[in-house]
Amino acid sequence: NNNNNNNNNTQYNKSHAAHGAHRHEPLPAMMFINKMDRDGADFRHAIDTVKRKLKGSHPVAVQLPLYRMENANSQGNDATTNDSSNSNSRNCLDPDIVAGTLSEPPPHGEFVGVLDIVHMRALVYPPNAEGLTMEEAVPTVVDLRKMANVTSENANASQVLNAALEARRELIAALANVDEDMEDLYLEAMMMEEEENDGSSHDNTTANGTIYQSCPILNTVSTSQIQSSLRRTTLSRSIMPTFCGAALRGLGVEPLLDAVAGYLPCPLDRLPPSLKLLGNSAAASSSSKSKKNPKSGSMSSEHESEITLGHPLHPSTLAYVFKVLHMKGRGGSGDGRVAFARVYSGTLKARDSVRVISPSSFDGMTSLG
Repeated sequence: NNNNNNNNNTQYNKSHAAHGAHRHEPLPAMMFINKMDRDGADFRHAIDTVKRKLKGSHPVAVQLPLYRMENANSQGNDATTNDSSNSNSRNCLDPDIVAGTLSEPPPHGEFVGVLDIVHMRALVYPPNAEGLTMEEAVPTVVDLRKMANVTSENANASQVLNAALEARRELIAALANVDEDMEDLYLEAMMMEEEENDGSSHDNTTANGTIYQSCPILNTVSTSQIQSSLRRTTLSRSIMPTFCGAALRGLGVEPLLDAVAGYLPCPLDRLPPSLKLLGNSAAASSSSKSKKNPKSGSMSSEHESEITLGHPLHPSTLAYVFKVLHMKGRGGSGDGRVAFARVYSGTLKARDSVRVISPSSFDGMTSLG
């Protein structure tokens, strides 16, 4: 029974973490599938598992893993390594690199980078990046939209491009399901595509081998529009952007940090902090109106009032004391108590008088040392 209870608690905590559960407000979330360099790591299976076990999380892939095939020529690897050291921006991929997809099992190879679906670029990291300096560990960036001569002679490059384009279409379609602005762009592009394909067979390739310009859905929806839609849907918790990498080796960490800054809320985007005062002196003496919840043991919300304070630009002071230590010879009161606080708004200075609100212990004025 204890094992079953522990498993249930673990699943409950995972579900709340995935949905951004928070006492004050629901928080947007992103997912990073780590340890992609391990044997048997499957990006597709991980996303499917999250969809199945964490209902309502809505993970959407914005990256695909890149692998270097095991049967690659060692001389070719050395040559490409030297080429990548000379320039960190190229218009072609190494012939031994393939991309993982969302419809097939991962290929057998070494995880070497990520395929950025939003910016349509491939980031290939140098071998043993964890042991290199910051300057040496810079990934090689390949702009997929500038890739030319994607023909049958370079089947792997064509596979990477096709995987990126298919995943980009799926990303746009997923955003269109939850975002009205993207829905309008998607439907307009769908109509253009149907008109172009009306009465003719649809071919995914063009004369020069590039298919980005030939697809209205990919060509009309810009990168900035996808980024704006991703931010809106992430803030509304309609989707959960999903990334991949190997953090211990430093693979895929920089794009994740860029996404944190680009898609997650800044302090001004979030609701201001709030304090809930459970009852007051009059309500505490009135037992007829204050009832106890038999499950949680807390007071009912009949006398529960909520005070919203603390916007970052608000002049009034709101702080939360999260730790109190007893340090000999320290503390303004002389008893060694040192309080650590997070300031949500306003300022705190020495000798300021503040009101301490704590429903369980104390409600009154105090002075800062």
